[in-house]
Amino acid sequence: MWSAGFLKLTIRYLQPGAKALKGEEEEFIQSHHLFPADANNARTVTCRGTLIHVYHPDTNTTAWEWDDTRNNTTETVPPGYVVQVVAAWIKFGASSA
Repeated sequence: MWSAGFLKLTIRYLQPGAKALKGEEEEFIQSHHLFPADANNARTVTCRGTLIHVYHPDTNTTAWEWDDTRNNTTETVPPGYVVQVVAAWIKFGASSA
């Protein structure tokens, strides 16, 4: 029988974007996905795809958007901002700022 801890860890690891969010590898997100905000730290994101939208959920302020399926961009995600992705390749990293 599988332990509850093992199942919880497995489900978390298999969630869409888990490897991308950890910075392990670029990952394709096929359908709509919201990556949670990091309230304290800026992050970088390298991406290409149909829609990448970075916004603050409380103020609805857009930091930037990207909709190029051929070219990658690397941008900063400010602290507190959510990353919305639809049909895109994405990978997060630590901010150098």
